[in-house]
Amino acid sequence: MSSTLQPEHNNSQFSITGYGEDFIEINREKWYQSCIVSTSANPISWEPKCINDIKESNLSIIKSLYPEILILGTGKNHNFLPPHLICFNLEEEDKNYGFLGVNNSKSTSLNIECMSTAAACRTFNILASEDRKVVAAILITGEN
Repeated sequence: MSSTLQPEHNNSQFSITGYGEDFIEINREKWYQSCIVSTSANPISWEPKCINDIKESNLSIIKSLYPEILILGTGKNHNFLPPHLICFNLEEEDKNYGFLGVNNSKSTSLNIECMSTAAACRTFNILASEDRKVVAAILITGEN
């Protein structure tokens, strides 16, 4: 099953226009591998194929995108990352993050919001339409 997302008022360069069992569609271009999409940078391929493949090194590429919010699409079902990866350290950043990008002055880390790929695609577009600096890391597992 696949879904096409209806366009929202969106000032960002990139939006998710559809998704299915083995793809995500960004600006009407289908991607058949896991990828990282942001509102301001070109989408890029991402190595992990399932939640258990994700390591801290896979998340470090996201630092350069300076997200307010990081959404992880985990496939058909909502899965959680191991606790040591959920709150990803932004060491050199002077930004403070918390749940869905709310400022949290006690932390210099970026919380990763895990959800199904379908929910991640919809959430990405909603936050992008609010001009939030959002990044979505989408796992293409073949069972979205």
